[in-house]
Parts: sequence; C-alpha cells; structure tokens
Amino acid sequence: MSAEATSAAFGAPPRRRSRTGFWIAGGVALVAFVAAAALGVTRFVDTLGQPDGYARATASAPAVLRVDHPGERIVYTEGTKLPLDRLGVRVVAPGGSTVTVLPYGSGSLTYDTSDHSGRAVGKFTASAQGSYRIVVADPDGEIAVGTNLFDDLIGIFVGPAIVLGAGLLLAAAILVWTILARRRPTAADGGIGIG
Repeated sequence: MSAEATSAAFGAPPRRRSRTGFWIAGGVALVAFVAAAALGVTRFVDTLGQPDGYARATASAPAVLRVDHPGERIVYTEGTKLPLDRLGVRVVAPGGSTVTVLPYGSGSLTYDTSDHSGRAVGKFTASAQGSYRIVVADPDGEIAVGTNLFDDLIGIFVGPAIVLGAGLLLAAAILVWTILARRRPTAADGGIGIG
C-alpha cells in the first residue's frame, strides 16, 4: 500500500499538543525555590540582628520595653552574666502592677553578636500592650530583654516552607493538567489521545 493510500485510510498524523505547560510548571517550581531561599536568608539575617535592638538595663539605668504584641519575653544576662537570683530583676507592667519573672528553665539559649553577648536566665509574660519598666538591683548586673530567639529561629523556616509548598503544589497542578490535556482525545486527533 502506498504512503498516499495509508494517509487516505488513516487520515493525517495526529497534531501534537504544546509542551508549554511543562515549562510553566518548571518555572513556577524554580520561582518557588528562589523565593523561599530569599525569604529564609532575609529572616535569618533579621533574627541574628535582633539582640542589638533588645531593651537593656543596669542598676544605674533602668530600661523601658515597648510591647506591641503581647506574649512571652526573655531576660538575657550580659556583661558578667550573673544568674537570675543575683540580678534582682523587677518588671513593672503599664498599669503599675509587678510582673513575675521566672527562671528560664532547662536548656541553653545564648547569642553572640558583634556588639552583645547574652544568655537566657529568666522569662515573663507581657500580657498587655504598652511600656514595661525594667529594673536591675545588682550593681554588676547587665540584662537585655527581648523575644525568644529559639522561637524566632523556628519562624525562619515556617514562611519559606509555606512559600515553597504552595509553589510546588501549583507546579504539580499545572504539570498534571498539562499531562491530562495532552492525553485527552480531540477531533483533530481523530479521537486518539496522545501520550
């Protein structure tokens, strides 16, 4: 049978559908990886710099801690790094009541930046927005008060993980849609799906 007869009998070869969806899926996945990495690096750098912005107090210079988001705050000892029971830390809430300062607990939470070095020794709950006055009794005591660096470090991974996960899910959805679309029979295919 000649080529002309074969074409006449079976029709023109089926038309290949576009592979554009594969490229789009790959592009979305790549963008998700880059965006997640950039967000992770940015948050990591911001977290490393947080101790420089902590409120600091000594016996001669009490501190005022501004709390915009209530929650747990950590007391870090700096300088000679005295223990909590020697520091005599007193925290006064915006309403004038005294806030209980508890020992930090088990585990070690430290930081060491170019300007400051500290170790967690205490914690308290800032339950309301406002300015908290922080006083140190020991003349050799130096403290910094801020957020929990451990929680902040965990937070570094949450945002990037969400960005990456959403991007990969979108890329997977585009990929599946493209594969299914390429297999779906059309009139131009003569009713034959293309793998």
